[in-house]
Order: sequence, then C-alpha cells, then structure tokens
Amino acid sequence: MNRRDFLRLVAAAPVWGVPPVWSRQEKPVFGRTLLLLELNGGNDGINTLIPYRESTYYRQRPKLAVPVDQVLQLNERTGMHPALEPLMPLWDAGEMAWIQGLGYPQPNRSHFRSIAIWDSASASDEVKSEGWLSPVVKTLPLRDEKPLDGIVIGRNSGPLAGEGMR
Repeated sequence: MNRRDFLRLVAAAPVWGVPPVWSRQEKPVFGRTLLLLELNGGNDGINTLIPYRESTYYRQRPKLAVPVDQVLQLNERTGMHPALEPLMPLWDAGEMAWIQGLGYPQPNRSHFRSIAIWDSASASDEVKSEGWLSPVVKTLPLRDEKPLDGIVIGRNSGPLAGEGMR
C-alpha cells in the first residue's frame, strides 16, 4: 500500500462507519490517543505546510508553489496543502498539532541515518535499537481488554521499536 492510498483509507474511515481513533467515546488510560503518522520518502515538506505569505516561497518555486487561494490557512503565515482538507476539522477543534522545522546537530545528509535518529531520538553520534516511544509505552499499565499499545503499518517499528513492546 502506498502513502496516498493509506491516507485516503484513513480519511474515508468515517464514511464507512468506522470511528476514527480521535472520536471514540471510550477514553484511553490518559484520556488521549497519539496518532503518529511518519511519511517516509518523497514528501515535500514545504508544500505540506506552506509559508503562503512568504514571497520567497513563490519566487523559488514558480511551478511547484501552491496558489495562495488554494492553501488551507492555519494561521496568518502558514497553511496546509489542499489535499489535506480532511484534516481541517481536527485542526479547527484543537485536536491536532504540527511540528515543523526540525533538525539535528551535525547532519550527515544520509536519509537512512536521519530516519534512525528520528525514530530513536538518539544523538547524531550514537546508535540506539529502541524507538523513542518504547520507554514511555512500556510504563503504561496493560489493560486486559486491550493488550495492545501501538499499531505499526509499514516497514519497521520506528518509534515503537524495542524488546517487550505489545
């Protein structure tokens, strides 16, 4: 399954009568659910979260820039790509956040190493086999009726990697 098919599937879940995780009546242990969507590959970050008030964006991307009248405005400077419109209700309800402009010291330009750093929250000069969410999830109480802490769809467990994960 490719990324676009997956996003269409998730966006269409309410149409099929499948309640999305964020609208279930039952509350998780801490009253919240974290949905981490990691888009590996060729995601164009500057056209995902668009700096639509920056003239440089339009000057540097004369053919790729999303026209300002098509941008889904999040605030007075930044907006989402129009294909992300199914996410707007979450944004409007204050149930979604964006983290933008991340980096790490001394990057080596390796896409694979960067993914390993993000998945493990390691320093750029160390290698960890456990994902950054694993230590947190392992401290949560295991509920008999739902003995599952995370679901990973993809090639590797990423932030949920580690021994003893449920």
